[in-house]
Amino acid sequence: MKRFKQKLALVVSIGFLASCSQQTVDSTVADEKSSGGEYAASDQGLASSYYVEYMWCSSGANANEERMAALIADTNRLVDELGGESLNGFRLHPNGWTSDEFDYIDALWWPNKETRDAVWQAWTEAEAQAKIDAMHPDVETCGGENFENLWGFNVEVPRAPSRPWTWENPPAAVDFMFCSFNEGKSADDLPAILTGPYEKFLGDYEEANGPSGYFYSIHYPDFDVASATQSEIAPDQYDTVWANYWETNAEKATGMNAFITDGQDIQAEFDSVVTCGDRLAYDGAWIIQGPPNT
Repeated sequence: MKRFKQKLALVVSIGFLASCSQQTVDSTVADEKSSGGEYAASDQGLASSYYVEYMWCSSGANANEERMAALIADTNRLVDELGGESLNGFRLHPNGWTSDEFDYIDALWWPNKETRDAVWQAWTEAEAQAKIDAMHPDVETCGGENFENLWGFNVEVPRAPSRPWTWENPPAAVDFMFCSFNEGKSADDLPAILTGPYEKFLGDYEEANGPSGYFYSIHYPDFDVASATQSEIAPDQYDTVWANYWETNAEKATGMNAFITDGQDIQAEFDSVVTCGDRLAYDGAWIIQGPPNT
């Protein structure tokens, strides 16, 4: 897997970027973000912005369901003790594919980078990782020897789900796509599509089918993509990662089919702005429980 070190980028739409073709483009706007004023704040349990880290993990020789549950419980407790009560963590297992670089990815959703920095500093000073490893030897390894397999993104959530998640029917479904803006285009060209035709499509879909657990986010790397360690799952250069989320895989299938049928004009508008690679599909589970969906 030679192309990531950042990995997850959930992609926009109930299916919208499904047909994006992969293309390598110079990452001239890797740090560019659309204006926060372009998107309305969520009133459905999700904020409009987060700082999200993705950490590669592998199961150890002693891993089993019971030991993993105990490790997660102790991690939750230590994170809370060190000031991370607001952290939500989600475990992402590849769906339909495997990687030689990791078994699963832990996505850490922080309310902001300042909180992230403070908790990581406290975690380091408390030697919390050594304590977890001692309590749960050879259950899992995450982040690499010096956390070189940990990547941070500034994440925008333009639209929250109209039906807040209950996690009653796991796993959740998540797609990521790595995207580059076309020549002459930038993040500033997205809001007109998102708040216009795409929002209308989602509104019409929910009017016909009822409230949905679907939402999407846009990831902007908080690191230099060009100098990052390469991985098979990500292109050498990209500007942003788009992620789609559904509460269940069944909901994903229904939404994707609707977009394939009725959303091709919107797809063409997205294609005029960004070029995206193939979807990377994951099954998701909630493992670090801060306030639900916040």
